Amino acid sequence: MSGAGRLCYNAGMLLIALICGGLVAAELPEGRIAYVSGPRQSEREVRVLDLATGAVETVCPKGAHLAPTWSPDGAWLAFESLHDDGSGSVVQIVRADGSELRSLRHARSWNRRPMWGPESARVAYSSSDGDPREEVIQVYDIATGAETVWGGGRGGLVAPAWLGRKSLLVPVLQARLKELGGREYDAWSRVVPDPLNALLCVGMAPEAGRLSSALHVATPDHALPLPAVALPSEGAYEEWGIRMSPNGRQVAFETNDGGDREIYVTSHKGAFCVSNHRAADWNPVWSPDGNRIAFESFRGGRRGVYLANPDTARVDPVQAPGRADVWGPSWAPDGRWLAVVTNQSGDADIAVTSRDGDVFEVVASEAVDELAPAWRPTE
Repeated sequence: MSGAGRLCYNAGMLLIALICGGLVAAELPEGRIAYVSGPRQSEREVRVLDLATGAVETVCPKGAHLAPTWSPDGAWLAFESLHDDGSGSVVQIVRADGSELRSLRHARSWNRRPMWGPESARVAYSSSDGDPREEVIQVYDIATGAETVWGGGRGGLVAPAWLGRKSLLVPVLQARLKELGGREYDAWSRVVPDPLNALLCVGMAPEAGRLSSALHVATPDHALPLPAVALPSEGAYEEWGIRMSPNGRQVAFETNDGGDREIYVTSHKGAFCVSNHRAADWNPVWSPDGNRIAFESFRGGRRGVYLANPDTARVDPVQAPGRADVWGPSWAPDGRWLAVVTNQSGDADIAVTSRDGDVFEVVASEAVDELAPAWRPTE
């Protein structure tokens, strides 16, 4: 072997040795992740981490701020902020660089769980003066400052999630109900919502001395429960965590139908379980391409993050719990990475993990809790 050949061979063997020995760091993704940071709920600020540079910018200073959510165009963040005296909460929005902070003007004292509309011009949230039975869905127009009650003013509507411009859920349900006939079709035939002007939400209802919940579609003037053909079975169950798939054809949600907390997916073909485990499963989050659902589960004895394939119901671990909990998944725009929370250091830190779980690295860690990561949807 020539000298040059030996040099190339030795360099190649050294590279293999470094990789096998774990000394070559995996290349982490770029992008920005928003989260809240602080020692306690009353002192949490909203921050944005730039993964490319490691720089962290505080876009809203210390306050009782909750989980941030990005507008679809990546220009704004919305989040709930609690009043200091515990008298209520307000939805605030801030530009991604912190240059403009607004508190929305509300008619009611408690305003929760803001969700951006698909056109980045409106925010939906549930609103009340303290009684959950009277909670309504509000939609706030950013340009005009108008706050409008949706769902025909029906009380007990919470946790809104937009259908989105691609949604085919309502027309395919209407077609299925037309085949079956009956009272459900009569109700749905009178309401043909524009997907940009329709929300999924949870409707609370008293059942035998307790509150149950059911999935609804809400427009400005109506609130219709999802028909039985789109649910696992008839009856009063707890249903929550509702999320529309990016392709507009399926809905993921949590339910205790079947005895324990599971993730179900529904479409015009009916509902089926995709998590299927005796341990609690919750918080479904669709991948950007709509092919996978990240969720949290106690199936390993502690909180971990798993992936479900809605076509096959196969479940794979992303970060199964070892000596620490992992939770709060948020997808990167390319669908190859997730941001999560881990308490492996003793307090809560933000980490990024590859979809297969082979790469895991803490990216935001201080001597306080970092929580509720939200990956910017566009770069």
